[in-house]
Amino acid sequence: MKKFGQTAISVAFATTVALGIADKAHAVVLGSPLTGTYNVGRTAYHLTDYNRQEIFTPDKNDYRELMVQVFYPTKTVASEVSAPYIEDNVVQKLEEEIIPIPGVGELLKSVKINAIPEASVARTQSEYPVLLFSHGLRELPAFYTSFAEQLVSHGYVVTTVSHSYDALATVFPDGRFATINNSPLAAIGNPDVNFDIQQQLSAQATQVRAADAQFVLNELNKLNANDRNNLLAGKLDLDQVGIFGHSTGGATAAEAMRLDNRFKAGINMDGTLWTDVVNTGLNQPFMLMNGDNSYNSDPRMETFYKNLNGDKYHLVIKDADHQNFSDKSLLISQYGFPDYLFNEIGIIDPNISNEIINAYTLAFFNKYLKNVDAPLLGNRVSDKLVDFTPQPKSIPEPTLPAEVLGLFSLYCLCHRQRSKAEI
Repeated sequence: MKKFGQTAISVAFATTVALGIADKAHAVVLGSPLTGTYNVGRTAYHLTDYNRQEIFTPDKNDYRELMVQVFYPTKTVASEVSAPYIEDNVVQKLEEEIIPIPGVGELLKSVKINAIPEASVARTQSEYPVLLFSHGLRELPAFYTSFAEQLVSHGYVVTTVSHSYDALATVFPDGRFATINNSPLAAIGNPDVNFDIQQQLSAQATQVRAADAQFVLNELNKLNANDRNNLLAGKLDLDQVGIFGHSTGGATAAEAMRLDNRFKAGINMDGTLWTDVVNTGLNQPFMLMNGDNSYNSDPRMETFYKNLNGDKYHLVIKDADHQNFSDKSLLISQYGFPDYLFNEIGIIDPNISNEIINAYTLAFFNKYLKNVDAPLLGNRVSDKLVDFTPQPKSIPEPTLPAEVLGLFSLYCLCHRQRSKAEI
């Protein structure tokens, strides 16, 4: 995300915010309509790891604290009151200290999502496979809500982690505030800081995040036995756990899988890798997603992909850039956010890139966590939208021509799923 200041305020922005607020009651739900048969519930937890000292604060008595949100399947009928896109206390801190531009908070509050706060978990299945999501550096977990909600509608529990002192803002229940601006990680991306130091900090951030993922998975085991929110106990299938993430979060997914084989499958959404996983590879199934040119311009990604030992897949979305693997392009197109608030967005239609990401993510986790046939993963595709290369080791590589599962077939898949949805 770009840096903000009072000089960025303009009449055009103020007008955009006013129009967005005025149209709040008529705002569409962020992203495409849910394509699965479930509605979405959401709850939150404050977790403290008393086995890890917080290394990004000067106080040696600080322990590692995280805020997590859990999105889960529900049959509760959506009402006028949905969960906020970003919690009010986080929006307040963003307005006060991160994006001090009048009106930004109201525009963020106008975004409507599917999630119903504290809804009961659907009883359709006795338990649901679990996915962990890790956000990009200087980002918010909320900026990936459209991906989480689609997966939940197909019967997954998705836990998003706010990595403290790495995320744009993390607000704890007592009002304490953690931001990357107050940690050594703020040096990452600073042109005045030596690049070797930035690389070391990026590797350190990835390692801390991977430990976060392991800790959250441990905590989910405890919640599955005794959930203080009285929602998730007994509902989590913790034998079928996947992990995915964007940017540094994608590197986190790979590193967490290297450290912990409880993570059965993973996806890296356009993330440079900074740890030894580049050379060691992984044995679990893995998918690498990239925008145009990011793979070819990053030798680490190519080395990592070559060293993957299990089933592996590579998806390139043409005309997509780094932030198309988030909600940001949707915030611009659906809610009128000024495009100068966000950088690294490609020229692809955001609705199309969002549908492609959702389709391939769902197919991948269905195959490896639910043992569901995934035709979308079966064929090499090269068309106007994507280049997709499947390299499964468990089954013979397909020989069908690309046209069998090209642009037209992908659209048919997306829209056929949508037409079958019950909600």
